[in-house]
Amino acid sequence: MSRVSFFQDAKDLSSNIEKKKDKAKSDNATKAAEEASGAKLINSADDVVYNGKSVDKAFGKYGKDFGAYPDGSSSSVKLFEQDVKELINTGVQKSGTWYGKQGTHIYNPTTKQWTFINEEGTFNTAFKLSSEQFNYLIETGVVR
Repeated sequence: MSRVSFFQDAKDLSSNIEKKKDKAKSDNATKAAEEASGAKLINSADDVVYNGKSVDKAFGKYGKDFGAYPDGSSSSVKLFEQDVKELINTGVQKSGTWYGKQGTHIYNPTTKQWTFINEEGTFNTAFKLSSEQFNYLIETGVVR
């Protein structure tokens, strides 16, 4: 390989890397602009898949974060699910991750109630964020 072709190959590689960086920046800017403009990533709570096991688990662990429910009956779980659906329909949406899963965070900035819908459109969980979790979500798009 001649010295000239080596330098040309290096220049081409560098150019390709810069193009990929520019595309990634553009993709991130588009996503940020959609979020800033209020564009919905999840159009409606009706578009979300609710796995009974996930809803039951979230209700059992975090139902009190969403309200006072009469008991642990299926009707109380349904009331909790309705409250989560209301949050999905009215909350602020932000792309990000939860325990490494890609998806959409939906939260109420006043109450700090939060839910996560994975990239397949399935409800994962819902609870009230601590102040630290809320601030980290806003800064990074991550909830732990």
